[in-house]
Amino acid sequence: MHNFTTFTCTTMASDPAVRQLLRTTAVHMAIECEYLMRSILAVSGLHLARHRPQKKTLYLQRAMHHHQVASSAAIDLLTDLRVDECERLHLFSMLTVYYAMGFPINDVDLDLGTSLIPHWLRLLHGMEPILHMLNPKEYRGVLTPLFDFGRSRMQPFLKTTPPRDPTLLADTQSLIHRTCANPDLIPIYDDIIEQLRRMLGLILVPPHGAMGVANGSPASGVATGGLAWTKIEAWDILIWQWTQGKNFLPLLEAACPPQEAVVIFAYCLLVLRKLENQWWVEGWADHLMSKTWALLDEEHRHWVGWATEEMGWIPPR
Repeated sequence: MHNFTTFTCTTMASDPAVRQLLRTTAVHMAIECEYLMRSILAVSGLHLARHRPQKKTLYLQRAMHHHQVASSAAIDLLTDLRVDECERLHLFSMLTVYYAMGFPINDVDLDLGTSLIPHWLRLLHGMEPILHMLNPKEYRGVLTPLFDFGRSRMQPFLKTTPPRDPTLLADTQSLIHRTCANPDLIPIYDDIIEQLRRMLGLILVPPHGAMGVANGSPASGVATGGLAWTKIEAWDILIWQWTQGKNFLPLLEAACPPQEAVVIFAYCLLVLRKLENQWWVEGWADHLMSKTWALLDEEHRHWVGWATEEMGWIPPR
């Protein structure tokens, strides 16, 4: 617990009010809620396992035990939601996402036969019934700093905010329009590309004007080298995928997802790469790019060349 309140909570958000909520309010709530207490200890255990390799096995075992006991207790409550339990369940669900992301990638994750969508992304969508009951727009309570922070970070992704560079991914979008065999998917692709364009506009600064991608290369006359990252919150990718991916992500659940959808997902991994300064995100971009690459045919692998270059990811021979 000392590790969580002193160190772990500072890695989960940069906002001082959210850090204080995790450091104090969440712990006070956990004193009277075993599954929440165990969830806190599970995340803290993973953090310790990452930074104390000589005791990694011990901390992982303890983290797994706390998580399993917490999940068993919370499942019944999640299937029969009550208003008076939603605040604790929301914190539990949030901590479970951190746990799922921070747990070492294992053989099951590496299996190319499993879904491209990682478990923690599914968990995000599983939080919706709790949020519906809490109604964040009208909510005023102990979780207010959490919802205020989320609203402030969502603003750049709203359609009322124009993207910094409307040409980002324009050539890839054009290729998708020309080759997509199912016209019903075009609006879904256009929507997620527009949202991705906003996100990449926040983190990629072109050295000479606008940038797009065609066959894995930047737009005419623009070099990829020298792109600079600007600040982005770890929560941004979570909020973005949560709010904008509802129609797009199910396409990736198929055994053979559409090639165009896989290409777009590859560019989403640029954002995930930026977040790997956080211990609980480390390794996911490379892992998911490996699975993405395996799903792409030779033609569409050329479409993601810019993404792999910016990530510094080397395709297998």
